[in-house]
Amino acid sequence: MIIQSDWSFRDRQARAGLYPGGSSFVPASTPPEALNLGAAQLALEADLYRRAIRSARRSDGKTGAPVITHRAFDVAGVGAQTLVPGTEGGRIAVYQATLWNTAAQDVRLLDGPLVDLIGTLVGFPAGTGFYLPWQEEPHFITSPGQALMISGSAAGQITGFVKYRILPA
Repeated sequence: MIIQSDWSFRDRQARAGLYPGGSSFVPASTPPEALNLGAAQLALEADLYRRAIRSARRSDGKTGAPVITHRAFDVAGVGAQTLVPGTEGGRIAVYQATLWNTAAQDVRLLDGPLVDLIGTLVGFPAGTGFYLPWQEEPHFITSPGQALMISGSAAGQITGFVKYRILPA
């Protein structure tokens, strides 16, 4: 993509409604001589991405950002356990997660019953936690219709929570 080196680049974006008065990367008050055009392009792409997420079709048929849901879990036993049930025509996008392990075991986060999302936490010690901090981009997204699941290799409890959205497939 060719980026013009004059101020009209931002003016055209503003007229097109793509750059409404600044972004989190480049404030609207930035004078033309201080504008880093690479940062402006990144800001434009980030703004377009946020706009696409906000205008996505939600599972309830309305437009706007899909609702963030907080779900606590407390599972025990060997094998796959469902943390968030799958929905037909939806994908689970996880933005934050915490888990606490009570027994030494291998732990897996799964997309449905078989597909690893992050790889096996081999030899995960008892009394240890795992944290994926909140971020605007999801840490991972399940396949359409699949549940978010967790699997332990021992009979100990795994507790925690996930913050997620259901995105359209």
